[in-house]
Amino acid sequence: MSFRGKLWVLMISGVVAVYAVVGGLPLVNGLLSASAQQPVNDATAQLKIVESVLQHIQNDYVDEPNMEKSVSEPFAASRAVSIRTRHI
Repeated sequence: MSFRGKLWVLMISGVVAVYAVVGGLPLVNGLLSASAQQPVNDATAQLKIVESVLQHIQNDYVDEPNMEKSVSEPFAASRAVSIRTRHI
């Protein structure tokens, strides 16, 4: 490897090392980190969040099942597939 390549590797490694050291300092880490609204170990708050997300999914993305349609359509689809495969 040329001297110029070694110098680039050394400079990039130095930048990564400085970034890791500065990020690990307690004073800098406290200033740069965002504090959560709820305590981290508050299980009830976490359960409320999961419950809220599941409720939104159920209300926005899940439809009520139509049993009549779900019973008749699979047979129609399988007949269509079998008819198409016979012609091939």
